Amino acid sequence: MLDKTLANVTQQIYAPGAGPGATSLTRLFVVAGPLVGANFVLAGDKTTIGRSPDCSIQIDTAGVSRKHCKLEREGDRVFVTDLESANGTIVNGRAMQPLSRTQLQHGDRLAVLDTEFFFLSPRATADAVENELDVNFTKAATEAAGFLDDFPEILSLRQKKLGK
Repeated sequence: MLDKTLANVTQQIYAPGAGPGATSLTRLFVVAGPLVGANFVLAGDKTTIGRSPDCSIQIDTAGVSRKHCKLEREGDRVFVTDLESANGTIVNGRAMQPLSRTQLQHGDRLAVLDTEFFFLSPRATADAVENELDVNFTKAATEAAGFLDDFPEILSLRQKKLGK
């Protein structure tokens, strides 16, 4: 039962409303800058960020290069590459070297000038939910076992109170 529940929760995190085998929905949430509040699903193998209308995510702001950086999916992993942008790409406060490549981890922050993205990995989120469920089920099982140990005494007190 627990395995089925975890599978259902994991499936909903990967793709709400989708059936088994759905592609994970890796996301970038914009937490600062002109696109603040936007949410981008990284559904394809390649996502480009820049000023050009040809980019997957367009940031039409002076100082952002036409093709600023790209994100590439390789299995469950996502990598960011700076495309020799004029003002650089920042990951977790550190400037990337031009054409360098960095793997993004759940919770990483990616900055393109004043636009800051929060990287959300659904696998990490699913793992966190599974860990929380494990903790909650363990706690519930422990409490239930304690109740069952005390049940004969509780039943005896209840019967005495009812005069049986």
